[in-house]
Amino acid sequence: MISNVKIILIYPKNGLVGFASFTLNNSLFLSSIGIHKKLSKEEYRLTYPQKNNKYIFNPITKELSKKIEKAIFAEYKNVISKKSNNDRYNNSECTSRKI
Repeated sequence: MISNVKIILIYPKNGLVGFASFTLNNSLFLSSIGIHKKLSKEEYRLTYPQKNNKYIFNPITKELSKKIEKAIFAEYKNVISKKSNNDRYNNSECTSRKI
């Protein structure tokens, strides 16, 4: 069970748009999972933390990988939609003024 999914947005750099963390089975906290935008489509991929080109952790089954992706991407879309609604530049209630 994947719960407590948190997303931290960053200024996009080389496709990296944010980081995710979550709790697995109410027993293990995992963080520093990179969220990258794919170049060719409006899709995303995840990268897991590494040290000296070795993974610190990563899912070893396709089933778990898909569950993690589904939970993280759903929360990412939720965060993005809230950000867009609260963006003062895209808010229809905000009026422009000339200086």
